[in-house]
Amino acid sequence: MKKFLAIVFVTLLTVPIVGAQDLQAALSRLRQEYEQTDNFHIVMQVKVFDEVGAMKPYFSEQVNIRRSGLQYLYRFGNNEMLMNEKYIIMVDRGSKEIVCNKRSVKAERETFKDLAKLNVIDSVLRMYENPEYLGKTEAGHDHYRVKQKKGEIRDIDLFIDAQTHLLSALHYQYRSKQHVTITFSRFDVRPVFEESTFSENQYVIRRQGKMGASPAFKNYTVLAAN
Repeated sequence: MKKFLAIVFVTLLTVPIVGAQDLQAALSRLRQEYEQTDNFHIVMQVKVFDEVGAMKPYFSEQVNIRRSGLQYLYRFGNNEMLMNEKYIIMVDRGSKEIVCNKRSVKAERETFKDLAKLNVIDSVLRMYENPEYLGKTEAGHDHYRVKQKKGEIRDIDLFIDAQTHLLSALHYQYRSKQHVTITFSRFDVRPVFEESTFSENQYVIRRQGKMGASPAFKNYTVLAAN
């Protein structure tokens, strides 16, 4: 799950740097919307096909991502991960296990500070050819394509809502013919969350000094660094 989310966020945060004036302007607005808020709620449907034009995907899953400041809640298939100010909690509904560890926000801030020093612009320019504008879709969204010079992914198609300036879809075309589509059913950069959204108590509760499963996950095994 972490690898998949990393790919999505790299696309969201770094593709705006590439050339082509129209694409650069469109994605610059997208990045501004994304960076000007500490909160967001994204819901996307991921589908993987054997090739372009295949009628039925062999993999389909919904991804739900919530963020409020340094707090995150990811839901991807049978897996969930909560990161709040105190804990990092990972849930596997398939194996009925919960892993709970203490979180060090200070250490993470130092890591992100170091990452911010990296020159992302040069790496992206080396990776992609000039992007092209392919026109508007039937839904009225602007369609752009960037080609990767090398690597597993050949093309990335980006679809941007011209009114909200937010992504509506991403398509990845692999050199192996595999085709991946990511459709955003929600891309909210001004969400309002309930207080309990990022609470660890929805998964675990401390009893007599030990961490145990909450009533909603009473049959789960909890592995915790108490």
